[in-house]
Amino acid sequence: MCGLIKKIFPESTLVEGPIPLYYQLQEKIKDLIDTGTLQEGDRLPSEREMAHYFQINRRTVSNAIDNLVADGLLLKKRGTGIFVAPKKIISKVNWLRSFHDEANMGGKKAQFRLIKIEIITPPASVCQYLNIQGTEKKVYNLQRLGYLNQEPVLIQKSFIPEWLVPGLEKKLTDNVSLFHLFEEDYGLKLTSGKESLEATTLRQYEADLLEVPQGKAGFVLRRITFSHTTPVEYVKSVLRGDKYIFKTDSQRR
Repeated sequence: MCGLIKKIFPESTLVEGPIPLYYQLQEKIKDLIDTGTLQEGDRLPSEREMAHYFQINRRTVSNAIDNLVADGLLLKKRGTGIFVAPKKIISKVNWLRSFHDEANMGGKKAQFRLIKIEIITPPASVCQYLNIQGTEKKVYNLQRLGYLNQEPVLIQKSFIPEWLVPGLEKKLTDNVSLFHLFEEDYGLKLTSGKESLEATTLRQYEADLLEVPQGKAGFVLRRITFSHTTPVEYVKSVLRGDKYIFKTDSQRR
């Protein structure tokens, strides 16, 4: 492992000063992941070996590794070691793409588990989002749990006008994309969306479904999806913060 650690970390110096040693080490490792020097699944030297190599306390190494695990960049596997975690999903917030689309672009397998589907009278807020007039209108209310490579990463709650997608409950299976159903089965060409994104901490119910500790960082993504000028879906997604990166393109005006 001595040769391997020198190959991974050619420079063994961490400088005592205003920047904590654990932070210097975690940034070294993060840079190696960002530049592709360390790839998904690569094994790192042990905490003991890194402490010896950098001439620092093992607790300092543990702090750096624990922070990177919390950020979703590393995995600690009992009895086997420390590994580079699978890459996060990169979501372009200025593109209208489905969960399946983003997973496929990242080389991952997407799957949903249907938690519930029902037809309800929409609450006032949903009526506003979907531009629903009159109390006789009904919507589908469905909740699904999204998986990437068999790991839960998001909870999705959708409201869809029932008259736009009659018989949806007969067509919706665990592996089907709603966007695909909208366009291929119901002839609803999806043209645009309005989205908002905010940070959150996961509540107990959300954390249990996503198999992470309560209070873990997450995102709440809300979107209204349009077919031309017709709103066809309002969706609220709760996402694991350690599995997503959101990117956008900006121009100075």
